[in-house]
Amino acid sequence: MAGVGEVLTSIVLREVARKLGSAARDQVTAQWNFTRDLDGMRTTLESVNALLRLLRDAEQRSALEDVKVYSS
Repeated sequence: MAGVGEVLTSIVLREVARKLGSAARDQVTAQWNFTRDLDGMRTTLESVNALLRLLRDAEQRSALEDVKVYSS
């Protein structure tokens, strides 16, 4: 028959294992979310960069048109 100490040890070890498993799962979830968030930020920055290129190109075209009108 198991003694009280063995039963308590078993209960404590089971609880420690449960908490370690939960902590490990939380860490994996946090890493997954972080990676997903970084991917989203990268996509957003790429979109902003593309928009800035379009605006810069439009500004240059507008400046060229102004020069053409001025020189005509």
